[in-house]
Amino acid sequence: MKKIIVIGPSGSGKSTLARKIAPILNLPLYHLDQLFWQAGWKSISQEAFTEKLQEIVKKEEWIIDGNFNHSLEIRIEKADAIIFLDVPRRLYFPRIFKRYFQNYGRVRVDMSPGCVEQLDTEFLKFVWTFSKKVRPSLIEKLKGLKPEQTLIVLRSKKEVNFFIENLPSSKSDKT
Repeated sequence: MKKIIVIGPSGSGKSTLARKIAPILNLPLYHLDQLFWQAGWKSISQEAFTEKLQEIVKKEEWIIDGNFNHSLEIRIEKADAIIFLDVPRRLYFPRIFKRYFQNYGRVRVDMSPGCVEQLDTEFLKFVWTFSKKVRPSLIEKLKGLKPEQTLIVLRSKKEVNFFIENLPSSKSDKT
């Protein structure tokens, strides 16, 4: 695994998982939120975002975490492994609030500078409706994977921990 995307609903643990496996696999990590958002939660244009993403996926090795379903095809096309955190709402929805209170007044490590943690009704609605509105199209896109691509579906914290604990280190592969 040299080109990995980590996808799933907000609060599912995408960034946390990506931060944990990047040093194990010795791969550079890219957070889509950092590519898309500028200080003060101002978004860049879709064209600029796509251009930045295209530059990343051209590289030989990477981990990319984030939703941004409008760019999922670009990432899937170039990925050799897709990690889908398909966790239930009862797990990810409370994590949104926990994350908000833990980072209140601060910028999270996986966000762009100047994007102070916030929680608004539009975001909460997106998170609440993810399983009904976004997940079905995500599943459809995953059905079209190439035979050489690996799909890893993790549905619980226990499965995530097991995956991390059993991940072979790639550091020795690079010597």
